[in-house]
Amino acid sequence: MSAPIEKEKFIEIRKLRKKLRQIDHLESLDRDLTKEETQKVIKKLDIRSKLLEYLSQISEGNELLEDASTSNLSVESSFSDITANDNSAINKSEIDLEPPITAEVNGEGDTEAICDEQSLPEVASKATMETTPDQTQTPPVPVKRRKQEQTLKQQETEQKNVPVTSQKKLKAGKSEDQKRIEELQQWRNISFDVRTLEGHEDSVCTVACDGQIAISGGKDTAVKVWNCATCAEIRNLGGHSGTVTAIVLLDEQHSTIIGREYNLNDTDRIVVSGSLDCSLRLWSIDTGSTLKSIYTFNPVTTIGYIGGAGLIVSGSDGGKLELWDPVSGETVHSVLAFEDRVTCIHVVEDSIHCSCSDGTIKIYTVRDRTLCTMYESENVQSVTRGSLILRNILSLQVSRDKIFFGDNGVNIKVLEWRAGVIHKLSQHCFEFGSTTALSALSDLMLAAGYDLDSGLGYINVRSLPSENYLATLNDGSTEKMTCMAATRCQQGLRIITGGNQVKVWTQVKGRQRTNAGVVHTTYNLRYTQNAESSASESELDTDNELSDSEQENDNTKHRKLDTFQEVETDKGWMSWCTVL
Repeated sequence: MSAPIEKEKFIEIRKLRKKLRQIDHLESLDRDLTKEETQKVIKKLDIRSKLLEYLSQISEGNELLEDASTSNLSVESSFSDITANDNSAINKSEIDLEPPITAEVNGEGDTEAICDEQSLPEVASKATMETTPDQTQTPPVPVKRRKQEQTLKQQETEQKNVPVTSQKKLKAGKSEDQKRIEELQQWRNISFDVRTLEGHEDSVCTVACDGQIAISGGKDTAVKVWNCATCAEIRNLGGHSGTVTAIVLLDEQHSTIIGREYNLNDTDRIVVSGSLDCSLRLWSIDTGSTLKSIYTFNPVTTIGYIGGAGLIVSGSDGGKLELWDPVSGETVHSVLAFEDRVTCIHVVEDSIHCSCSDGTIKIYTVRDRTLCTMYESENVQSVTRGSLILRNILSLQVSRDKIFFGDNGVNIKVLEWRAGVIHKLSQHCFEFGSTTALSALSDLMLAAGYDLDSGLGYINVRSLPSENYLATLNDGSTEKMTCMAATRCQQGLRIITGGNQVKVWTQVKGRQRTNAGVVHTTYNLRYTQNAESSASESELDTDNELSDSEQENDNTKHRKLDTFQEVETDKGWMSWCTVL
C-alpha cells in the first residue's frame, strides 16, 4: 500500500474519530436532543464499523497513525523494559533475587506482565555485564560478588565522608525498588469477578459503595440499593423527578449520629442524593423511606458530606456552593464559587475540593459553619514547557496534597496545589480520550479510560503515593464508565462502575482464567511512559471538533505558557491561594 493512500486513510480515520467524539458528547448531554443531533447519534455504529475497517487495513507500526498501534508493544520486553520509562525506575542491579517479568500481549491487545523464573540467571548476568566496564577481560561472576569487588575500594575511601542522612536515603531507595517489584508481582496474580446489576432503565450517573452495599442513581430518577455479594436489588428509592447526579453513602458513625435525630436504628445507614430537580434527599436504607427532602432552588450537580461539621455541601449548575443542615433542612451558608457549573466535590476532613466546567479548581474550608476560600487554581504552571488547556473537569479525587482530576484530554492531571504546578499521567493509548471517573483508596488510584475506537471502557490502577502504574482491568464488554467507586471487602478490592451498565468488580483469589465472568489483570507498557510523549493534548481540541450546537457544556480554554518558572514546593503554595 502506497504512502499517499495510507495518508488518506489516516485523514479519514481522524475524521471518523472526531465524529465519534461528537456523538459521545451529545450522548452525555442531559437534555432532549434535536432531530439533527439524534440523526448523528443513530449513525454511531456505522461510523465505528467503518473506522475499525480502516484500522484493519493499515499495517501495525505505521508512523502516520498515532493511535492504538502504539499499544501493541513487544512481547519480549523484560522487567527492566517494563519499568524503563517509569518515574521511579527500578535499579536493575538489585533484582538478581527476583524473577523478571516479561510482557505478553493477550487477545485484547493489552500487554500482560508474566513472570519467568527460568530467565532469571540470564537477566542477572546481562545487568552485570552492562554495568561492568572490564567485561571482556574477566569471566562472569555472581552479581553480588562483582558489586562487592567494584565498590570495595570506593567504600573504604568515601564511607567516612557520606552523611548519615545520605545512607538512609540509599536504604530507602532500595526499599522502594523492592516494593515496586512486589506490587507488580501482586497485581499480576489478581483476578476480578465481574457481574452486572440489572434494574436501571437509563444510564447511571453516580455510584457509591461500602463493603457489601452499593448505591446507584441516574437519568431514570431512581436511587437503587444493591447487595454486592448477591447482586440483588435491596431497595428502589423513588422520589426524585429529575436526573440523580450525585450520591453520598454516610459511614456507620455519621449515619448513627443523624439517624438518632430521625429515630432510626443505630445499624441503619443513610444515603444523601442530589438531583437536577433542585432537591436533596436523605434516605433510610433499612426502611427505604425519605427522611428529609430539601429544596435547593438550583439544579444539584454534585454533593459531599462534611463529617466534622455534620453538614451537606452541594454544587449547582450556576456555580454556587451551599452548606445544608441534614436535620433541619435549612441552608447554613452559600457562596458563588464559580462562574459556571460545579462538576465535582471531594471532601477531606473539613476541606472541600471542588471543580468547575471551565477547568478551574478551588479549595474551601469550613470554619464556624461558614465556607472560607483556601485555594484558587490561578497561574497554575506545567512541570514541562508545554501548554496547559483548561477543559471541563469530569472527575476529581484527592490524595494527600495532590488533586487528581480527569477531563476530555488523554492524560490524568495531578495538581500539586501547594506548589501551584501540574504534571500528567498517561491514561490513553489513543489521540482521543477522556477520564470520566476516578476513585481513590489510601494506597490505590483507579482511573476509568475509554477506547473511542471500540466504544469500550477500562480501568487503570496506580499505586499511591508513588503514582506507579500497576495494572489494567478490561472485561471486553463494558462500555464507557461515567462514574466509579471503590471499597475494601472480605475478598479484597471491590469496584462499582456506572454508565450504560452498572457492574460490580470483586477481587478473587488467584488467576482464574477459565471461569466465566472472571477477568484477570493486564499490563500495558504504554501507561508507564511519560504522558508528554503521548498524542499531543495541546493540539487536539484546537481543531474545532464540536459544532456550535455541540459546544454546550464543553468549555475548553487554552493557556499558553511562554515562560516556565520553577516553584519551590515548600514556599510556592501561598502565592497561589487566598486564605480567609
